[in-house]
Amino acid sequence: MSIQLNRSRNNIRELNVRYQGRAVAPVGFYNELERFGVILDRSVLISIIPDSGSTFIGSLINQNGNVCSFDIDYEFTQYSKFDVELESEQCFKRPQHTKQKPWDDKVLAFELYNESYS
Repeated sequence: MSIQLNRSRNNIRELNVRYQGRAVAPVGFYNELERFGVILDRSVLISIIPDSGSTFIGSLINQNGNVCSFDIDYEFTQYSKFDVELESEQCFKRPQHTKQKPWDDKVLAFELYNESYS
C-alpha cells in the first residue's frame, strides 16, 4: 500500500474521530447539521473548511449513504445551506472505474462509512 494512501486514510479517520467527538467545530455547527436531518453518529465527514468567523463549508456522507454538501453559518442560521447530492453508495463508482484516486477523500470516506455502518 502506498504511503500517500496510508496517510490519507489516517487523515480521514482522525478527522472523523474529532467529528464524532464534536471537536471539529463549535457546537452550533453540529446543531445546524442536526437541523438539516443529519444523524451525527451515523455520518462520515469528508471535508470541512472554515470559510469565515462562523461559517464552514464541506461535505459528508449522511446516515442514508448520500453525499451531502454544506455551507453552515452557525451564528446566522438563515444563511446555512445543505444539499443532498444524488450520489450514494449504491451508485458510487470505485476508483478503478473513475478518474478518482484511491486516496481521494470521498473514496476513503465511503470506505470508512462501510466499515462503520454496513
